[in-house]
Amino acid sequence: MPPSEQWYRSDAVPAAFRLLVATSNQEEGRDAYNRMLFAIGNNHAGCLYPAAVPAVPLLIRVVRELRGWPRWSALEILIECLTFGVDREEFVDPSGATIRIKDAIAAAVRSAREDIRRLAREQVVVPTATSAQDLLEQLDDESLTAE
Repeated sequence: MPPSEQWYRSDAVPAAFRLLVATSNQEEGRDAYNRMLFAIGNNHAGCLYPAAVPAVPLLIRVVRELRGWPRWSALEILIECLTFGVDREEFVDPSGATIRIKDAIAAAVRSAREDIRRLAREQVVVPTATSAQDLLEQLDDESLTAE
């Protein structure tokens, strides 16, 4: 049994997303951040569960399509998705494919690099721009360790 199995509750992900997209201030954003990280991983242990793999493209969609605190929160969650470890290296998805968790997450975030870069240049929205820059730096670090 993977070490975090007792805490893995993928059924908490939909409620965490609802909270995320309804965020209207920084306090709510931090709450959404924590709820999401506990839904897709163990925030205290710094590890991700398989639920993170399908969640990351949805987080990227929040980054691309929403503004304000939901976008900022999603960027912060994506940073953690690149820095956290995993409770297992891979899993078999419902179609029978073997998915390497960290590889799938990194590939999804890399696919949004240009959008993230654009947000990092938008200094008008400082918290979002700063988080986007931090995510780019983590993505660059991830690329270096993958080589």
